[in-house]
Amino acid sequence: MLHLLFAAAPAPAPEAAASAPPSVELALAGLGVALFLVLALWEIAGHASTIAHEGAHAAGFVLFGRGVRSVTIDLRGSDHVGETTSAGGPLSVLAGVLGYWGPALFGLLGAALLMHGPASSTLWVYVALLGLLLVVTRNLFGFCVVLTAGGVLGLTAAYGSPTAQSVVACAWVWLLLLVGVVFAFGHFIHGDDYRALREATLLPRTFWSLLTVIVSLGALYVAGSWLLGFSRP
Repeated sequence: MLHLLFAAAPAPAPEAAASAPPSVELALAGLGVALFLVLALWEIAGHASTIAHEGAHAAGFVLFGRGVRSVTIDLRGSDHVGETTSAGGPLSVLAGVLGYWGPALFGLLGAALLMHGPASSTLWVYVALLGLLLVVTRNLFGFCVVLTAGGVLGLTAAYGSPTAQSVVACAWVWLLLLVGVVFAFGHFIHGDDYRALREATLLPRTFWSLLTVIVSLGALYVAGSWLLGFSRP
């Protein structure tokens, strides 16, 4: 009897299928969504850049400084602005470096996660990171922006189909990579953090600006090759 029951039971879906990297078609669909947001809806896409920038600052102050006091994210006219304050620390200058590299590094992280696990897991990782940022966000506008981003990703992870999860995860990763490049060129030399880095290290702003461009373009190239199937991490 047990033999007949087990024989009649449907075979379980293979676990490998759930953790397979997204197909090239889904990765391209996510790229299309990200490009549309960057080119047509920068008012929305620019918030991803600010979130990643300030989030990387916060992570840097936790890792190399004495913790984070507050994070603010705001919109002044057409400019997306933010500020992260901390108690300082002997290595807190590294937090300034991570801020400019934040969008690219968070995008590279997401691409690596997509290569080794299901899209839902990648989305939940981002939700967790946004949740940590939410804890230290002190202004209402910034709170709403971070909460909205986390809500979209979380709802997709919880209720979206595997295809929807893959497209949204790929779109978010591509968005971070693309805004990282836009951020690197848009703030070339003139970013406020470059001035602080020059004063702390005596290295010119041009050095830090070029380094940010190299990191952002390098992350886009490496992560893009993973997502489009040209290489694997």
